Amino acid sequence: MKNRIAFLVFFMALCLVYVSSYGSTLDTSDRARLGGVYSLERLKRYTEAIPIITDLYRRYPNDLEVKRTYARILGFGGHWKEAVKTFDELCAYGCSEDELLNYAHVLEAQGADPEVLEYMKKLADAHKDSKEIQSIYINMLVWNKQAPASTPSAGSVQTNQTATAEDLIGKQKFDQALVQLEIILKSNPDDENALLWTARLLSWRGQTTLSISIYRKLIQEHPDEVLYYREGARVLGWSGDTSGSVSLYEKACQQFSGNQALLAESRAKKAYYNNLFFQAEKSYHQWLTIEPDNPEALFDLGQIYARSHQYAATRKNYDELLYKYPNNVQAQQVLDEAQVYSHDWLIESGFKHEEADSKSRQVNVRLYDAYERLEKSILGNMTIGLTTDQMDYSFPGPLSIHRYRYAAYLEQDFLPDTFWKIGYGLSNSSDDNKYLQYRNAEIQFPFLTEHLLLNISYKRDDFIQNEAMLAEHLQEDQYRARATLAPIKPIEIGADESHSQFTDGNKLDNFGGDVAWHILYDPTRLTLKYRWQDWRFKKSETDYFSPKDFPSQRISLEWEQFFNRHNLYWGANNFSYFIRYEFINDRGNQRGDSGSVGINWHINKRLTLRVEARHIYYDHPGIYSDDEQTISFIFAF
Repeated sequence: MKNRIAFLVFFMALCLVYVSSYGSTLDTSDRARLGGVYSLERLKRYTEAIPIITDLYRRYPNDLEVKRTYARILGFGGHWKEAVKTFDELCAYGCSEDELLNYAHVLEAQGADPEVLEYMKKLADAHKDSKEIQSIYINMLVWNKQAPASTPSAGSVQTNQTATAEDLIGKQKFDQALVQLEIILKSNPDDENALLWTARLLSWRGQTTLSISIYRKLIQEHPDEVLYYREGARVLGWSGDTSGSVSLYEKACQQFSGNQALLAESRAKKAYYNNLFFQAEKSYHQWLTIEPDNPEALFDLGQIYARSHQYAATRKNYDELLYKYPNNVQAQQVLDEAQVYSHDWLIESGFKHEEADSKSRQVNVRLYDAYERLEKSILGNMTIGLTTDQMDYSFPGPLSIHRYRYAAYLEQDFLPDTFWKIGYGLSNSSDDNKYLQYRNAEIQFPFLTEHLLLNISYKRDDFIQNEAMLAEHLQEDQYRARATLAPIKPIEIGADESHSQFTDGNKLDNFGGDVAWHILYDPTRLTLKYRWQDWRFKKSETDYFSPKDFPSQRISLEWEQFFNRHNLYWGANNFSYFIRYEFINDRGNQRGDSGSVGINWHINKRLTLRVEARHIYYDHPGIYSDDEQTISFIFAF
């Protein structure tokens, strides 16, 4: 008997040793390996992550963190049946909300497989009180056009009208679905499911004001449902009310401080609204780690890539979104545009006319410029281009000169507002066939913080204000640095300094500073700006206006209106116009006014039209006047 007891004690000790070795505590090296799995998961490199997490799970089968990660990686890596088995084991004794959502997202990622939908139906039936799980299930049915009459409601039995409405949604018949939902709400104004779908459909149709009012009603009546906060905040952002969106996100984060998906979404949206693109990209990846198939996160992340000309990343992002949600019209539109910009050549053909006159400032020039630009995207985020200009200069006298200029450039973009580019060109003139060189280089990047942008540039270009300058082939080498600080979203502060050297030996130091207040944002932009600038030439006895000290102040107000206000994103057929007025006060109280108008029409994915006109005039005509008109077409082929 004693021997048997001793054997049992020894056996239990061995079991404890085994459990301690393969149980829940990872050593330092394995913890680092698990961190590597998380990194691969963020990059969606599931194939590489699977063997690592499988080994960790084999050695630490009782570690909940390892087990959850194992289930996620297998699910998104294509081994969904083993993932479902592991999730079922995790949930056998109760699951957290995050675990349930991960389970649902893994099923959602598998697409239209009937067996997967059956598993999702079981999960939705078992958790009828979870609005997010119900929403994922309904979305799976809708996007795969399989919305049945038995689509589950959040804890209530569906009426025939509700089933009909959801069937119409699944068939993309949104107008008919809204009529059906209206019938439901007339008989029961508090039907939660009907209210939610009405709010969604209205937002998709661009009726954001009505949609937001319904979301506010849902939040007021169901303050414990995080889904309504999240969707309402998104619609506020779509409508252009980013401050209202941020406010609702903050309110939700205070109430649901443990909801990691909400917290990640809130961080991503705030950074996106404030153009903090490095932070936004990082936050969107964190959000997608928690909700890998969230269409809102995938769409916004693709917009960041598209705006920075990273067309390969844009295509990859929207390919993935459309694989999960094949009926997303906006995503398809962006993908089509990105494919054009990444594979095709772009050609811009335009014409510019300018007339400038000033007796006191020695300006008298007429310019007619027909120009072309040929551009091609390469290596995902780089652009090469060629430009040609055929310029005709004419003056009051008999002098008329034709100048032909050819240039090439290379540009690389990383994120919006972060890039570098270089260019080189040559020109010759009809008067003496003398060749002139043109050079330019520019780099822009955040410094210390994303709120501070630095821009450093150099360029050699013509400096022509009258016929004497043209006859001398006067050119300018300009070195310029500018810093732009945006401490809070409406305010932007800038300061710049440049130094120029001219081919006649003259030099110019230019100092400037400005403050801009962005009063309104998309879809209606309104900006008030003040700028101060001072020119200081070294030589004042020249054939052109070159004062030793010439300060100038300008106050401008610019209005821009987008007509496609409900579909305002990169890749949409945007159409906008702008009006700009500027008051000028130069040294000696020389006052002037400047007015500009223009349109920008993205007609379709291959054709864009741009038109702009400007007129500058002073109190006394002899001081300065300038008229300029530009029109151009951009075509992809």
